[in-house]
Amino acid sequence: MQYIIPRDDTSSRSLSLPERSFLRSAARGSSSSAGSILRLDGRAPSEARPIRLSFSRCHNRAECTVQLGNGTRSAASVRAELVPPPNADRPNDGQVKFGVEVGPMGCMGYENTMPISNYAVGDAVDGGQLGSGGGGDVPYIQRLKSNRILRLLERTLLIGGSIDAEALCVQSGVWVWRLHVDVSLLDDGGNAMDACVLAAVAALRHYRLPEVSIGGDSDDVSSPGHQETNIIHSDDREPTPLPLHHTPLTSTFALFADETGTTTAVSALLDPFDREELACDGLLTWSYNKYGEMC
Repeated sequence: MQYIIPRDDTSSRSLSLPERSFLRSAARGSSSSAGSILRLDGRAPSEARPIRLSFSRCHNRAECTVQLGNGTRSAASVRAELVPPPNADRPNDGQVKFGVEVGPMGCMGYENTMPISNYAVGDAVDGGQLGSGGGGDVPYIQRLKSNRILRLLERTLLIGGSIDAEALCVQSGVWVWRLHVDVSLLDDGGNAMDACVLAAVAALRHYRLPEVSIGGDSDDVSSPGHQETNIIHSDDREPTPLPLHHTPLTSTFALFADETGTTTAVSALLDPFDREELACDGLLTWSYNKYGEMC
């Protein structure tokens, strides 16, 4: 039987100088050969941790939990609601709203704060916080991680063109779908960005959009052209998958440079765990799809 040992993160995830020196020397290796690079969990430099996904779905909601090895866990939930078109100049475009929660469940050194989101003013739901907030007492690392995950989700799924906004239109100029993608970091064992993006993409793939019935009264004088709209339960009519153009994924590398400056070679470790992230010089995240295109 395997046991997960809780980490002591009360000191805001710091490293001692001997531990940092050991991790950097192991990641750099004794020579230019990749075979000399050592990792504490025994992985090769380009080897990722085992990935485990768990799915659940009900009417108008889908959830996915991702676990990387024994250290990192994230969860994503997707639901939809009918709203009037948010942009008058684009009456056929729906919306995708992201919410990211990074709290003490993911790390004991984090504070309990409201989730951050990309909601516009007046659009926040479920108590979500507007913008890239976070109070003054929130640790800087926690705010930075939340904002990085949120921006990575936006760039990968929205700017990358994975989701077709026009396909979320129900009735032109009257009703469109607004998707709510809520991501939570359950255990920050390193490489939280890849885990959160994978959970969000898998939840979107697993989600089924309910059918909508449009009809009824069209003689309403106060709102000409308006028709009664009802969301049909998934038990009564089979829902449809979301119109996704491609399935983007991300890969994160921890970069270790030579502190002595004798060489410009950089050591890159795929899927770094928490101690490697603290000891590295920087993180590099790639977003791509199955066609080999960068998102």
